[in-house]
Amino acid sequence: MKIIERFSPDAVILEEMEMADSCRSPRLRTINGYLAAYIEGYGLPLYRYSPTQVRTTFSYLPQVTKGAIAVEIARLTPAFLRLVPRRRRAWMSESARMGLFDAASLVITHYRVELGGQDLQPTP
Repeated sequence: MKIIERFSPDAVILEEMEMADSCRSPRLRTINGYLAAYIEGYGLPLYRYSPTQVRTTFSYLPQVTKGAIAVEIARLTPAFLRLVPRRRRAWMSESARMGLFDAASLVITHYRVELGGQDLQPTP
């Protein structure tokens, strides 16, 4: 893959979609499986984290929703402040920018789980 050759990552982090209770479509699960096989064939370490693990990482928040996690990521990483989507209403579709926060939440979860990062706590 050109992106792997261009950026030479040390590891790749994906969302775990193989669980029975995953809400991802079968098509997306298949694509994720092909991507995982390719990455492993390329010799890169592959880490997968479930949405439950991500929610556990941010369990100190009053509400552990995708919106609340996005706001917390922006607090932790000020470069994301201007990218936080508006609060989603029931009739609205999810903002395309939410994918950036999904990826960032996986990275923070990886830091906590694999690299021995301390649980995140709000600063006083």
